[in-house]
Amino acid sequence: MKRFKRNRVARVCLWGLVTLVLLCALTPILPFAPPARGDLKASNLPPSLTSTHEWSLGDYSSLEDEWAPTRWMLETRASIFGDFEVGPWMGTDKLGRCLMSRILWGGRISLMVGLVATLVSLLIGVSYGALSGYLGGRWDNIMMRIVDILYSIPFIFVVIFLLTVIRAQQEVPGGISINRMALFFAVIGAIYWLTMARVVRGQVLSVKHQEYVEASKALGASTGRILARHLVPNVFSVILVYLTLTIPRVMLFEAFLSFLGLGVEAPDVSWGMLAADGLGAINPIHVYWWFVLFPGLALGLTLLALNFLGDGLRDALDPKLKDR
Repeated sequence: MKRFKRNRVARVCLWGLVTLVLLCALTPILPFAPPARGDLKASNLPPSLTSTHEWSLGDYSSLEDEWAPTRWMLETRASIFGDFEVGPWMGTDKLGRCLMSRILWGGRISLMVGLVATLVSLLIGVSYGALSGYLGGRWDNIMMRIVDILYSIPFIFVVIFLLTVIRAQQEVPGGISINRMALFFAVIGAIYWLTMARVVRGQVLSVKHQEYVEASKALGASTGRILARHLVPNVFSVILVYLTLTIPRVMLFEAFLSFLGLGVEAPDVSWGMLAADGLGAINPIHVYWWFVLFPGLALGLTLLALNFLGDGLRDALDPKLKDR
């Protein structure tokens, strides 16, 4: 902690990410417009501090999805802020929807995708890599060749194929009913476990012959107990660093899929969808710069902060760098 606190950039990034997560988590009770509410008369407005609309509970009647605020959230917002609503500080889009509100609501999904998919990859990758490194020999060779084979598969086409098939099945009467967002989380998480498995395997190979592991074997501990009590906790620092570097990769991949129209679908919103909307609004006649600038800043600064945080954690947890 002392070494991490000396890294001012990493500390600032950590507090910035905490602030962003809190803002996105509390968006339903903050005085921001619903992400789906538009006013064509207010379309394409530049950034402004004044609001031309007073919110009401009826504004949320069309949000019948899992991300819609609950009744107590709306009542809490009404009791704290009354009819006050933040103006379009970042302008409005082509349908008159508040861009700042859509960025915060989109951050809820983008951050959730990054966190959940990374945890899925963490669970699979750590278990697989630790077991492979501990068993060693023939089993390690077989398990790593499986990873090599999976590396050769172009997963972007696999993801596009799965999401397209699920979308087609849901549109057919009597088709398969699958929660598309849950599948989205699982598929992205299942892609990014390969590198995690290799990283964990290499670390386990370096510590599995330590004295405390041999003592645990002599006492008759099972393979699962040795992995859970000794090996994984002793390589957790490397796992934590790689975790902070995986989240931005997952978020960028989600933004890419949403940009192609294969990720998050309306009425949900994500930073990738906002980038796609901004690109569609650029034309030779008039450039609505705020359509692209603010969603791009939200995504870019978040990814940059996560990378700086990962570098700071790596430096703080590496004993070789303790004097730097």
